[in-house]
Amino acid sequence: MLEWALKWMRANWVLAGWLVLGLGLSLGGAWWMWRDLNTTQVEIIEADDGLGTEIWVDVQGGVVRPGVYSLREGDRVKDALIAAGGLGGQADREAVAKYINLAEKIKDGTKLYIPVLGESEQENREDGQVQGLSDRRVNINTATKSELDQLWGVGEARAEMIIEGRPYQTIDEVKKVLPSNVYEQIKDMITVY
Repeated sequence: MLEWALKWMRANWVLAGWLVLGLGLSLGGAWWMWRDLNTTQVEIIEADDGLGTEIWVDVQGGVVRPGVYSLREGDRVKDALIAAGGLGGQADREAVAKYINLAEKIKDGTKLYIPVLGESEQENREDGQVQGLSDRRVNINTATKSELDQLWGVGEARAEMIIEGRPYQTIDEVKKVLPSNVYEQIKDMITVY
Protein backbone atom coordinates (compact mmCIF):
# COMPACT_ATOMS: atom_id res chain seq x y z
CA MET A 1 0.00 0.00 0.00
CA LEU A 2 2.86 2.37 0.86
CA GLU A 3 4.53 1.56 -2.47
CA TRP A 4 1.37 2.34 -4.32
CA ALA A 5 1.03 5.72 -2.53
CA LEU A 6 4.65 6.64 -3.34
CA LYS A 7 4.20 5.75 -7.03
CA TRP A 8 1.02 7.74 -7.18
CA MET A 9 2.69 10.77 -5.54
CA ARG A 10 5.62 10.67 -7.99
CA ALA A 11 3.25 10.54 -10.93
CA ASN A 12 0.93 13.22 -9.55
CA TRP A 13 3.38 15.35 -7.59
CA VAL A 14 1.46 18.63 -8.17
CA LEU A 15 -1.80 17.12 -6.94
CA ALA A 16 -0.01 15.53 -3.96
CA GLY A 17 1.47 18.90 -3.00
CA TRP A 18 -1.94 20.46 -3.02
CA LEU A 19 -3.32 17.65 -0.86
CA VAL A 20 -0.50 18.01 1.68
CA LEU A 21 -0.96 21.77 1.71
CA GLY A 22 -4.75 21.42 2.15
CA LEU A 23 -4.28 18.92 4.98
CA GLY A 24 -1.79 21.25 6.69
CA LEU A 25 -4.09 24.25 6.39
CA SER A 26 -7.05 22.25 7.71
CA LEU A 27 -5.09 21.03 10.72
CA GLY A 28 -3.71 24.53 11.35
CA GLY A 29 -7.19 26.10 11.15
CA ALA A 30 -8.61 23.47 13.51
CA TRP A 31 -5.79 24.12 15.99
CA TRP A 32 -6.33 27.92 15.74
CA MET A 33 -10.06 27.59 16.45
CA TRP A 34 -9.47 25.17 19.34
CA ARG A 35 -6.90 27.56 20.81
CA ASP A 36 -9.45 30.45 20.77
CA LEU A 37 -12.04 28.32 22.54
CA ASN A 38 -9.66 27.49 25.38
CA THR A 39 -8.23 30.98 25.78
CA THR A 40 -9.67 33.14 28.55
CA GLN A 41 -9.87 36.70 27.42
CA VAL A 42 -9.30 39.27 30.11
CA GLU A 43 -10.53 42.79 29.58
CA ILE A 44 -9.02 45.34 31.91
CA ILE A 45 -11.46 48.06 32.85
CA GLU A 46 -10.27 50.96 34.91
CA ALA A 47 -13.01 51.39 37.45
CA ASP A 48 -13.67 54.35 39.68
CA ASP A 49 -12.47 53.40 43.13
CA GLY A 50 -15.68 54.90 44.49
CA LEU A 51 -13.77 57.03 46.95
CA GLY A 52 -14.63 60.36 45.37
CA THR A 53 -12.70 63.54 45.85
CA GLU A 54 -11.38 64.67 49.18
CA ILE A 55 -13.53 67.06 51.23
CA TRP A 56 -12.93 68.73 54.60
CA VAL A 57 -15.45 68.83 57.43
CA ASP A 58 -15.27 70.73 60.74
CA VAL A 59 -16.89 68.66 63.52
CA GLN A 60 -17.40 70.46 66.85
CA GLY A 61 -19.48 70.28 70.01
CA GLY A 62 -20.38 67.05 71.77
CA VAL A 63 -17.94 64.68 70.05
CA VAL A 64 -14.97 62.75 71.45
CA ARG A 65 -12.36 64.50 69.25
CA PRO A 66 -13.54 67.85 67.82
CA GLY A 67 -11.57 68.98 64.79
CA VAL A 68 -11.31 69.22 61.03
CA TYR A 69 -11.43 65.90 59.20
CA SER A 70 -10.72 64.73 55.68
CA LEU A 71 -13.57 62.69 54.21
CA ARG A 72 -14.63 61.67 50.71
CA GLU A 73 -17.28 63.25 48.52
CA GLY A 74 -20.50 61.35 49.10
CA ASP A 75 -19.76 60.61 52.76
CA ARG A 76 -22.57 61.16 55.22
CA VAL A 77 -22.96 62.96 58.55
CA LYS A 78 -22.52 59.60 60.32
CA ASP A 79 -19.08 59.25 58.67
CA ALA A 80 -18.03 62.65 60.04
CA LEU A 81 -19.16 61.60 63.52
CA ILE A 82 -17.17 58.36 63.24
CA ALA A 83 -14.08 60.35 62.18
CA ALA A 84 -14.51 62.54 65.30
CA GLY A 85 -14.67 59.48 67.56
CA GLY A 86 -18.45 59.44 67.92
CA LEU A 87 -20.69 61.27 70.34
CA GLY A 88 -19.01 62.34 73.55
CA GLY A 89 -20.43 61.97 77.04
CA GLN A 90 -21.58 65.61 77.02
CA ALA A 91 -23.53 65.27 73.74
CA ASP A 92 -27.26 65.98 73.85
CA ARG A 93 -28.29 62.66 72.32
CA GLU A 94 -31.96 63.60 72.28
CA ALA A 95 -31.24 66.75 70.24
CA VAL A 96 -29.00 64.75 67.89
CA ALA A 97 -31.77 62.19 67.34
CA LYS A 98 -34.35 64.94 66.70
CA TYR A 99 -32.44 67.46 64.61
CA ILE A 100 -29.40 65.90 62.95
CA ASN A 101 -29.88 63.77 59.86
CA LEU A 102 -27.10 61.15 60.07
CA ALA A 103 -27.85 60.00 56.52
CA GLU A 104 -27.35 63.42 54.92
CA LYS A 105 -24.47 63.77 52.45
CA ILE A 106 -21.78 66.20 53.52
CA LYS A 107 -20.38 68.93 51.29
CA ASP A 108 -16.84 70.28 51.31
CA GLY A 109 -16.40 72.94 53.97
CA THR A 110 -19.31 71.79 56.11
CA LYS A 111 -19.33 72.69 59.80
CA LEU A 112 -21.15 70.07 61.83
CA TYR A 113 -22.02 71.09 65.37
CA ILE A 114 -23.26 68.44 67.81
CA PRO A 115 -25.37 70.00 70.59
CA VAL A 116 -24.11 69.64 74.16
CA LEU A 117 -26.36 68.96 77.16
CA GLY A 118 -27.67 72.15 78.74
CA GLU A 119 -27.17 74.40 75.70
CA SER A 120 -30.88 74.78 75.10
CA GLU A 121 -31.54 75.75 78.71
CA GLN A 122 -31.38 79.36 79.83
CA GLU A 123 -27.81 80.37 80.66
CA ASN A 124 -26.61 82.91 83.16
CA ARG A 125 -25.08 86.10 81.87
CA GLU A 126 -21.75 87.34 83.16
CA ASP A 127 -23.59 89.93 85.24
CA GLY A 128 -25.51 87.15 87.04
CA GLN A 129 -28.87 87.94 85.42
CA VAL A 130 -30.78 85.04 83.88
CA GLN A 131 -30.99 85.44 80.15
CA GLY A 132 -34.61 85.74 79.03
CA LEU A 133 -36.25 84.46 75.87
CA SER A 134 -36.55 87.95 74.42
CA ASP A 135 -32.76 88.40 74.16
CA ARG A 136 -31.82 84.84 73.16
CA ARG A 137 -31.08 83.93 69.59
CA VAL A 138 -33.00 81.05 68.01
CA ASN A 139 -30.89 78.16 66.74
CA ILE A 140 -32.34 77.41 63.30
CA ASN A 141 -30.77 73.93 63.40
CA THR A 142 -32.47 72.85 66.62
CA ALA A 143 -35.52 75.12 67.11
CA THR A 144 -38.99 73.61 67.06
CA LYS A 145 -41.62 74.72 64.59
CA SER A 146 -43.34 76.81 67.29
CA GLU A 147 -40.04 78.52 68.24
CA LEU A 148 -39.38 79.40 64.60
CA ASP A 149 -42.98 80.55 64.18
CA GLN A 150 -42.36 83.26 66.80
CA LEU A 151 -39.75 84.96 64.59
CA TRP A 152 -40.87 88.02 62.58
CA GLY A 153 -42.26 87.02 59.18
CA VAL A 154 -41.90 83.28 59.81
CA GLY A 155 -45.20 81.46 59.93
CA GLU A 156 -45.95 77.78 60.14
CA ALA A 157 -45.19 77.15 56.45
CA ARG A 158 -41.84 78.97 56.53
CA ALA A 159 -40.91 77.28 59.80
CA GLU A 160 -41.55 73.96 58.05
CA MET A 161 -39.29 75.02 55.14
CA ILE A 162 -36.52 76.03 57.56
CA ILE A 163 -36.73 72.63 59.29
CA GLU A 164 -36.64 70.77 55.95
CA GLY A 165 -33.50 72.69 54.89
CA ARG A 166 -31.45 71.63 57.95
CA PRO A 167 -28.64 71.54 58.83
CA TYR A 168 -27.38 75.06 58.16
CA GLN A 169 -23.68 75.82 58.41
CA THR A 170 -24.17 79.60 58.49
CA ILE A 171 -27.23 81.76 59.04
CA ASP A 172 -26.89 83.04 55.46
CA GLU A 173 -27.92 79.60 54.17
CA VAL A 174 -31.47 80.15 55.47
CA LYS A 175 -31.85 82.73 52.66
CA LYS A 176 -32.57 79.77 50.38
CA VAL A 177 -35.96 79.31 52.06
CA LEU A 178 -36.76 82.82 53.29
CA PRO A 179 -37.45 86.05 51.41
CA SER A 180 -34.65 88.60 51.78
CA ASN A 181 -36.80 91.08 53.74
CA VAL A 182 -37.64 88.40 56.34
CA TYR A 183 -33.99 87.36 56.57
CA GLU A 184 -32.88 90.98 57.11
CA GLN A 185 -35.38 91.38 59.96
CA ILE A 186 -34.38 88.19 61.81
CA LYS A 187 -30.67 87.74 61.01
CA ASP A 188 -29.61 89.15 64.40
CA MET A 189 -32.08 86.90 66.21
CA ILE A 190 -30.93 83.57 64.77
CA THR A 191 -27.87 81.38 65.05
CA VAL A 192 -26.69 77.97 63.85
CA TYR A 193 -24.89 77.09 67.12
